[in-house]
Amino acid sequence: MTRNFLRTISIKRKLIWIIMLASGVALLIACAAFVTYEIIVFRRSAVQDLTTLGQIMADSCAVPLSFDNEEEARRTLQTLQAKEHIAAACIRKNDGEVFASYPTNKPLTDLDLPLPRPPGHQFRGQFLDLVWPIVAGNETIGTVYLKSNLAEMYDRFRGYVGIVAAVFVCSSAIALVLSAQLQRVISRPILHLAQTSRVVSEQKNYSRRAVKESEDELGELIDAFNHMLQQIQQRDAELQKAHDELEKRVGERTRELQEEVLERKRAEQAARTSELKFRSVVESAYDAIVLADLQGRIILWNKGAELIFGYSEQEVVGQPLTTLMPERFREDHLRGLERFRATRVPHVIGKTVELEGLRKDGTEFPLELSLSTWEVSEQMVFSGIIRDITERKRTYEQLQSLAAKLTRSNNELQAFAYVASHDLQEPLRKVQAFGDRLKAICGHGLKEEGRDYLDRMLNAAKRMHTLINDLLLFSRVNTQANPFQKVSLCRIIREVLSDLEIRIQQTGAKVELGELATLEADPLQMRQLFQNLISNALKFHRPGVSPVVKIHGRLLETPGAAGAEQPSPNRTSEILVEDNGIGFDERYLDRIFGVFQRLHGRQDYEGTGIGLAICRKIVERHGGTITARSAPDKGATFIVKLPLSQNRPA
Repeated sequence: MTRNFLRTISIKRKLIWIIMLASGVALLIACAAFVTYEIIVFRRSAVQDLTTLGQIMADSCAVPLSFDNEEEARRTLQTLQAKEHIAAACIRKNDGEVFASYPTNKPLTDLDLPLPRPPGHQFRGQFLDLVWPIVAGNETIGTVYLKSNLAEMYDRFRGYVGIVAAVFVCSSAIALVLSAQLQRVISRPILHLAQTSRVVSEQKNYSRRAVKESEDELGELIDAFNHMLQQIQQRDAELQKAHDELEKRVGERTRELQEEVLERKRAEQAARTSELKFRSVVESAYDAIVLADLQGRIILWNKGAELIFGYSEQEVVGQPLTTLMPERFREDHLRGLERFRATRVPHVIGKTVELEGLRKDGTEFPLELSLSTWEVSEQMVFSGIIRDITERKRTYEQLQSLAAKLTRSNNELQAFAYVASHDLQEPLRKVQAFGDRLKAICGHGLKEEGRDYLDRMLNAAKRMHTLINDLLLFSRVNTQANPFQKVSLCRIIREVLSDLEIRIQQTGAKVELGELATLEADPLQMRQLFQNLISNALKFHRPGVSPVVKIHGRLLETPGAAGAEQPSPNRTSEILVEDNGIGFDERYLDRIFGVFQRLHGRQDYEGTGIGLAICRKIVERHGGTITARSAPDKGATFIVKLPLSQNRPA
């Protein structure tokens, strides 16, 4: 029906209809794709955010659930008030019993909690459910359930539909106006050409010409039409001039032949000179250079080939190329040569390949071959540059062996660190447990000196336990890392500040957060990085002075790789964490990032001295740098530089 309709209307309306139809369809497809993409991205982001929150809540509720501390579990769930989209939450034991729920002011029957099910997420109507396991040690002791409201997604979808409708109507109106104006660019030259053809046909006036208005296909059509008229007009004149033109061409051709003879002589002289230069280069080359004809017979052999293969030029010239290769490769070589002669389709020509060669003494060796073809006196010639790569292969194998040994050593070292740390914790637990029992049972019977010794022993065991956990955390930065993904640093730091809310209130601290970038990173390690930096700023404050922490950043651009035609800049995010604390002497800058390195006594500031070492390891894993500026009693500024995108796998 549409095709018949287009046949009956003018070319102007045809163009308008075609433009409107194509624009409308393209716009609808683009809008539908945009809305679909936004919904998918929102759902994926909701799942990712809820999963991260589930992991955090599971870690926070492990201890209360282990010790059956229902009040502490409810307080932990109560922190979800900051998440407006969380409609309900609960903690279940392994037997399905609800241990604690959120909101606490509603009975369980009003919370719409699903039956116990395996861990994972599920979309239910306008809600997203997540079940995440609670693990203590290596044992799953329960699950945490989170229910998130998706009303924001549906409101956004309805808004998108309205925007799409408005955009479609406005765009269609604009497209109609533009198509009505722009179609003249095509229709006017066609109408003019039709009118000119009618005049020429009716009046037999071949001197008339159509006016050309553009350089496109219509312009070419008008040129062809005018050219046809010109040919008809000039037909008789061209016949008259043919004889004179023929004599002129004969004279020109004679002069051209004379010039060709002179040019050929000059070319022959240049060829002889070029051959001398070629011979000089070939003979002085260290690599083997071998030329062969289309039948595979050797026609040129240089000194480098003689050194590599052991044959003299008199021994191999005229011999087949198979003389230089082991017996097992000769049949494949002959088939490939026959195929090339028949099809002229190259397979290894123009490439560099690694093969096996055969010396005169019968020994085989690895070689690198660069093969090309060129014509000499209208005959095709194969040219091969051969390099003995025996030493390269031996070096490569040695490097592979060393790399394998290094990998095994690293794996063994990591396994040893984990096992050693794990095995050390068991006797420490016994020391702490029996020490606590001794203090509870016999503490009143001990003298003051004995109680002091017992307290020192328990404190030392506690510090040792903390050191072992920090060592495990330090070793897991690389061994238990997550893949990189798009991470908003502002969102990460807000979550860290939410976790440190009680510490901030206790110290009376003020935290200022500026705009930060979104980059590719491990979200959990970014959280660990800024939790360590902010915790240090809160811990090392001056007595009597409330901590002030400022977190802000900026984007830096450095030129791309040298040699690129249009090098693109490498964008880096610089994040500054400033505080007004006790500071330190910059002479000890390298020391503060070392493992177990401390600038202040343990009696003044608790800790193991491994937090900043973990920070440096996380930053270096992300391809960035970390440093600091400070002075005693002047506060400290930690400067972190991280690339926005990663060019290597995590």
